[in-house]
Amino acid sequence: MNRRLPMRALVGALALACAAALLQPHRLDAASRRLAAFTASRFPTAARRRAVPDVALVTHEGRRVRFARDVIRDRASVIVFFYTRCTGSCPLTTQTMKRLRTRLGERLGRDGVQLVSVTLDADLDSPARLREYMRSYHVDDDATLPPWTFLTGAPHDLERVRRAMGLTDPDPVVDADRTQHAGVVTFGNDRTNRWAALPLRMDEARLVDAIVRIVGDTDTRYAAR
Repeated sequence: MNRRLPMRALVGALALACAAALLQPHRLDAASRRLAAFTASRFPTAARRRAVPDVALVTHEGRRVRFARDVIRDRASVIVFFYTRCTGSCPLTTQTMKRLRTRLGERLGRDGVQLVSVTLDADLDSPARLREYMRSYHVDDDATLPPWTFLTGAPHDLERVRRAMGLTDPDPVVDADRTQHAGVVTFGNDRTNRWAALPLRMDEARLVDAIVRIVGDTDTRYAAR
């Protein structure tokens, strides 16, 4: 059995939904609904507000926060999973997030969205290690850009967050391989309970459009580019 078939099916369906939205502006809302519904069927826990765990995590600044209450609640979020010693998809993930930060800031405003990077390697990635990683990629607290928080915590708490965001595989061997969970971006708006996920390797302009249409309010979702 091909274990990657579900992900290919997901990517294909999401790409079709995005293409429909781009080519037929009058059908944007229907396309967004199909996108959210399809993602919810593949990532069911990500679509349910009650399933977001309010676990205690630690930011790159060493500040203790609750994931549901302090990070996600009432906010639009773009979330990725990574780990600092990853040499495969993680560097691309962080570089793409840097570009998304700028482009989403232009579309949604500094306070219209936040970026969140959650480590998959709790044993190594301390707040100090996260800050070092951010410096190596020139990620800073630019007041003109949307905020970007890096998170670490206890292994079991990070696992609960990963599963709540839908990054799981039914095969326990594949699920235990952290390289399988980097390279996917999960995004949503807690106020509207709209959530979706897409591969970071897709066309970047379409990725930005999809994020805006899921996380933005009515004005920003359909604003002319």
